[in-house]
Amino acid sequence: MTYELSDFNGAKVRRLREEREYSQAMLSQRSGVSDVYISQLENDSYIPSVRVCKKLADALRVDVSELFGPEPEELVNIENYTRMFEKVRAMGGR
Repeated sequence: MTYELSDFNGAKVRRLREEREYSQAMLSQRSGVSDVYISQLENDSYIPSVRVCKKLADALRVDVSELFGPEPEELVNIENYTRMFEKVRAMGGR
């Protein structure tokens, strides 16, 4: 799947960081990205550059694509809403 930088998901960075028991300061040391900027990215305050995404992915030891797109539970919600919309449309709703 291809993602745009605007598809960056800060919650994924936070989840991956926490799964590895890294503090923001530790991720900062490993990636060379400031801990303040990491906090802002995790809160989706900014969209990072490709270079920053690569640094974070390398520090977290994941493929850069794992930093993009919705979390699995968000996909379930999207699928549920899509099914609900299709049912309403089939009933004659707009």
